[in-house]
Amino acid sequence: MDSRWEFGERQIMYSVIGMLCHGILAWIVVTFHLPMLAGYISLAIPIFFGIAFGPWVGLIVGIVGAFGGRLAMGSYRCPLLLPEPTTA
Repeated sequence: MDSRWEFGERQIMYSVIGMLCHGILAWIVVTFHLPMLAGYISLAIPIFFGIAFGPWVGLIVGIVGAFGGRLAMGSYRCPLLLPEPTTA
């Protein structure tokens, strides 16, 4: 099997680092109102991590980063994390 497709402890570490980078940059985009950079961030970070550390790392960073970025931008409402507001 090709070593690029392995998924072990190092790939888990790189995935966590990539998810943190993606989340921090998504928070910066939202905080400083830079919506034109959101698309570049969501493409560039997973592609970089996929090329540098393997395709599984890029896939995980892309999926979890997109989910976290949408949560940070407020365009995704998870019922467990952000319950619907109740009206009295």
